[in-house]
Amino acid sequence: MTEYRTGAVMHTEVAPSLMHFPDVRRRISLALVDAAADLHLIDVASVGLADLGKPDGYAARQLRGWHDRWKRVAPADDDGSMDAIAERLLATLPSPPRVAVIHNDLKLDNCQFDADDPDTVTSVFDWDMATLGDPLFDLGLLMMSMASSNPVWDLTTEEATDRYRERSGIDASGIAWYLAFGTWRTAVVIQQLYARYLSGDSADERISAIGATIPDIIERARTLLP
Repeated sequence: MTEYRTGAVMHTEVAPSLMHFPDVRRRISLALVDAAADLHLIDVASVGLADLGKPDGYAARQLRGWHDRWKRVAPADDDGSMDAIAERLLATLPSPPRVAVIHNDLKLDNCQFDADDPDTVTSVFDWDMATLGDPLFDLGLLMMSMASSNPVWDLTTEEATDRYRERSGIDASGIAWYLAFGTWRTAVVIQQLYARYLSGDSADERISAIGATIPDIIERARTLLP
């Protein structure tokens, strides 16, 4: 069942109806963190979502699954950096702070805001990857994707994690691992697209340019490793 709601959806620019608000980018950023915190506070049993996924071993499955994807598309001159990062991530695998509903693709353009209020997310879209697991995967991927490529984002790592902890009560002090994972995963995604381009399965010339960014993304992931 699809429910229609009105509001503001943004990608890389502030919605025109929100532009006049003071500190609008910061307020939008805080609202995104609040939306993540509120999602992760849902009592999965009381809302009938206890069977949504298998939270035990979620982090290890994510890591091994994405490492598998990398090995299938790794370039011929692969220097092993991605494998080394995967090994380090596996060796420092965190314990989840709690079991929560996680969206798995939480970002600005998957959220709808009140058209007259930059402090309020009214809807979240694209739930096809939702499951039960470690909520800090959501927070890490949100922070990584927004801070690295979205000019609307206006929070430091410390501000975002402090806000999340205040709102949810969940300790996010170990967020560096999740940021490293999210950055490393981004390199896998881009390499998948680049491999398709090189094989002729995609004619999108923009992929040629983003393929050149992979070494920098790998280095960024390495520097984030705990």
